[in-house]
Amino acid sequence: MSCTKHEFIKNKLFGQDFEYPDINAVGEMHVLDNGLLRIFPHHENEVFNGCFYVLMDAGTYSTASGFCALIKDNNLGTLIGEPTGGLGSSFGNFATIQLPNSKIPLDISTSRYYRPNADRDFYPVIPDREVNFSGRTFNEILIYINDL
Repeated sequence: MSCTKHEFIKNKLFGQDFEYPDINAVGEMHVLDNGLLRIFPHHENEVFNGCFYVLMDAGTYSTASGFCALIKDNNLGTLIGEPTGGLGSSFGNFATIQLPNSKIPLDISTSRYYRPNADRDFYPVIPDREVNFSGRTFNEILIYINDL
C-alpha cells in the first residue's frame, strides 16, 4: 500500500509510535496541530545549500552536545573544534525527591536520550576537524573556516 507522507501521518496522534519508510524528510516542518502531527513539505527555494559549520569545544554540553550529535550523525554539516564537554547520549528530565530521614533533596533522571545513530555509549561528540581555538580571535577562526 502506497500513500503520501501527509496521508500516512494525518491521523496519527502525537506521541503514538509509528514509522514512515521515507528517510528523505530533512527540511520538512513538523507541527503539532490539535493533537495531530502535521507535515508540511519544504519549498526548494527555502532550502539552504551552502556549507554548514558548527564550532564546539569542552564548553559544549547538555542540549548543545545533542545538537552536535544530530549534525554529525545525519551528515548535516562539519563539526570543528574539540570534543564536547557533554555526551552524545545522556540522561535528562530530572525529578527531585526528598530523602525521608535526612531531608536531603535528590535528583533522579527520568529520561535517557540516545544519539541519532542509536549509539548507547556515553562519550563526547568528536569533531570532524579537531582544532584548538584557544587564544585565537574570532576573525582568525573565520579565516580558518573560510580556508576549508
